[in-house]
Amino acid sequence: MSKAFYDRVSSTAPVLLRRWESAAGMGFRTDTSGARRAVEVWSTTCIVTNFGRDSGEEYSGHGAGGAASRWVDIEKVCLVCPSNPQLRGPSKFPYFPRGGPVPPSPPAGSQADWQPLGYVNSWGGMDVGSGMLYATSVVDGLVHLHGGWRLAAEIAALEVVRDDEKCPVGQAVETVDMPPPEGNGSGAAWLKPFDAIVHVTPPFYGHHPGPERWLQRCYAAAFRVAFSGDSSTVAALPLIGAGGRGFPIDLAVEIAAVACAGWLDKETRRAEGEGEGERTVAFGVPDTKVAEALVRVLDRECNAGADSDADLDGIRA
Repeated sequence: MSKAFYDRVSSTAPVLLRRWESAAGMGFRTDTSGARRAVEVWSTTCIVTNFGRDSGEEYSGHGAGGAASRWVDIEKVCLVCPSNPQLRGPSKFPYFPRGGPVPPSPPAGSQADWQPLGYVNSWGGMDVGSGMLYATSVVDGLVHLHGGWRLAAEIAALEVVRDDEKCPVGQAVETVDMPPPEGNGSGAAWLKPFDAIVHVTPPFYGHHPGPERWLQRCYAAAFRVAFSGDSSTVAALPLIGAGGRGFPIDLAVEIAAVACAGWLDKETRRAEGEGEGERTVAFGVPDTKVAEALVRVLDRECNAGADSDADLDGIRA
């Protein structure tokens, strides 16, 4: 693949596929239940490096209106990052199995300890195979790669919840971007589109009891942390659990849609007693078919919960 092709693809502006709102009409309506809420699904080449405030000069797609920097007036844009309980990223291993469990230790290193040449899927093989992922294949790996020592310092300052876990399964914590002085080259330039990282730990699908229930808790925890203040906020997130944690795509889509429809629900908004800030959940999905599937299921779930006070049928087309 030529570098010119890569540069063109990686710089393609995200496209807004669909938007659902918690109030009727073209804009939001703030009622006694609290803040205005919306859910969006975007197609993007990468949620880490091509999303957020500065992802392309103009946004395009349904409902975007060609407006430059759609979130320019939003006070806080955070990235939800599926992580592990220790928040150390996947850098401990050169590659790891999709769906877990994480190997207890890397290969010993000498050639005698490695498997013979061939297409294998097991840990330590000379070929990674279809069941393995590199760190740069997952959101957490890219976040730690580009976050560098500044992100590591933020994580080191977090308290341990139990054992060596700073973010146990089903919980979420936030680290705040602290950009370096202009031009000193010591920080992560990509963090400019995001004001904070919300780390959340999903369960391994095949190695955790009740993984569906725990993944639902992940969405609730991520939303609670991301929208904890009164400022207008966008929480950008991938399809949680569908990467290294091994959830089947269709199940991950169902859980995401149910979680978001519940979050938009009038009774949920009233119970949580939020402030006045506008709140948006924005999925950034690189696979077009997966993004379209998420749109279809969100349509179903949001329409099923629509009522006269929260017109979720008013989807921008």
